[in-house]
Amino acid sequence: MRPFGYTFEQAKSLLACLGEGGRLYYRETQQGLDSIFPALIFVTVSGWQIVLAGKLARIGMRLPVWLVALAIAINLVGAIADYSENGAVRQMLLAGPDGLTRLMVDRANPATLAKSVLNATSLTLLLCLAGFYFHRIRQLRR
Repeated sequence: MRPFGYTFEQAKSLLACLGEGGRLYYRETQQGLDSIFPALIFVTVSGWQIVLAGKLARIGMRLPVWLVALAIAINLVGAIADYSENGAVRQMLLAGPDGLTRLMVDRANPATLAKSVLNATSLTLLLCLAGFYFHRIRQLRR
């Protein structure tokens, strides 16, 4: 959970603190779970964005198709960045603190940053759509 990335020293320290057992658990258990998380986030957030766009259209607030497509594209690229980060972190876990290189950390950081920014953007768009919907419903009830 480092949305702003990490330095080489921070990554090396984290790997050392995890120890061999912690790195094994992270690779085998945590990364197994994280192999489905990006897809689930993509499907869930995209689905709710589509549902809310449809609900808004039914109450007279039709969104441009390009906006919904852009939201879904942001979700997709966020999921791709998340999978990319998972792969980079796996390499770091396999290398351990003694085998870690600056190049490994330099490869993981952009994916971490992209994932963080894109997922935050996706969730912000979802919250905005929900806000527009509930605001419009309140207006119509008056």
